[in-house]
Amino acid sequence: MHAGSRALDGTLTSCCGSRFYYGALSSLGSHRETGHHLLSGSHVRVSEHPRCYGFVLVATGRAEIALDPVMNVWDCAALLPIVEEAGGRFTDWSGRRTIHGGEAVATNGSLHDEVVALLRDA
Repeated sequence: MHAGSRALDGTLTSCCGSRFYYGALSSLGSHRETGHHLLSGSHVRVSEHPRCYGFVLVATGRAEIALDPVMNVWDCAALLPIVEEAGGRFTDWSGRRTIHGGEAVATNGSLHDEVVALLRDA
């Protein structure tokens, strides 16, 4: 990779086979069913990591999806521009581009609409 290039190319266009990272499953709280729905779906490679780490993995092309149901503004403020500059998308779970949503999802960009739809349907 060189200056000006993006880490994310969006070649993976289906959640099937994606690398999916989330904050501590215990932090899902009232969103536990949503987490279990996503985890039991087509996402075959799932890992639990400390808060924000999964978002960095998305920004560097090492994961396609990261989500966390409990995010503060200070958690999101740096992540939004980092993910977007890498070529991905960063929103709240309803798909709004914001750092004030209280939760966050980041993707490689091409998977974002599918992931947000799964979150809405859960």
